[in-house]
Amino acid sequence: MQSPLARFILAPFLLLVAVSCFGQEFYVNGPWVVGSPPLRFGLQEYGYWTDAGGYIILPPSLVRGVQPGDTFHRRTQILLGPVSFSVPLQPAAVAIIGGGCVVGIGMFVARRILRASKLRRDENQMG
Repeated sequence: MQSPLARFILAPFLLLVAVSCFGQEFYVNGPWVVGSPPLRFGLQEYGYWTDAGGYIILPPSLVRGVQPGDTFHRRTQILLGPVSFSVPLQPAAVAIIGGGCVVGIGMFVARRILRASKLRRDENQMG
């Protein structure tokens, strides 16, 4: 396993396995969140209801029922340690988009590293 590309591919895979291993979790909030506050990492889905005026309301109960104009909003909170933000997507969509970004950045970095090592080899062979 001397190849930088092999190490680069293996490291994120091992990290993902370590994060998803139940022995590593010391606080779990749903299947997508690991860690304990303030250092939680992952995706957390939540939802809330608004009425026709845009005010947040309690979930419609049997007494009140769903009124015209009531809207359910589903959001995904992205937890990155002490920093978090939310997007109006489901966790699976956020995971796919985030995974694509990580793979794209990883491919870019791997290409730069491999190109730099090839340039060094070429310079060593010439000089």
